[in-house]
Amino acid sequence: MFPLLISQRRLSFIGILLLTLLSAAIGIGILAYIRTAFLISNPNTSSQVLFLFLGLVLALMIVSALTQIFLHQLGHRFVMDLRQDWVSRLLKLDLEQMQRIGSGRILALLNTDIRNITIAFVHLPELIHSLLLVTGILFI
Repeated sequence: MFPLLISQRRLSFIGILLLTLLSAAIGIGILAYIRTAFLISNPNTSSQVLFLFLGLVLALMIVSALTQIFLHQLGHRFVMDLRQDWVSRLLKLDLEQMQRIGSGRILALLNTDIRNITIAFVHLPELIHSLLLVTGILFI
């Protein structure tokens, strides 16, 4: 499925991947900033340090939200195109071929399989973000 997605929506997928990378980088930056500004340095922190920290957290929230929004849009467009493609293929079959396939398999194709693909798209940014975050944390 992913090769099909990448071939159909290459720019959208690359954009979402870059936003996910940015989100993970900001998350790693926040952890590194906490380590240096709050834990290693003087515990009497200035307001400038706190404002910079809040700015980083706000940036993380915005980038993460944008990533989720764009991924949901991409996923819904991809699933819609996939459903339209599968339905048009089914409509081109003659009755005998449809009976050989069976109504159960056809319903599973149109309902269960596409639902599973949709769920995979919902969890894709979480997976990428978590992998990048863990990898980045190992290096700081």
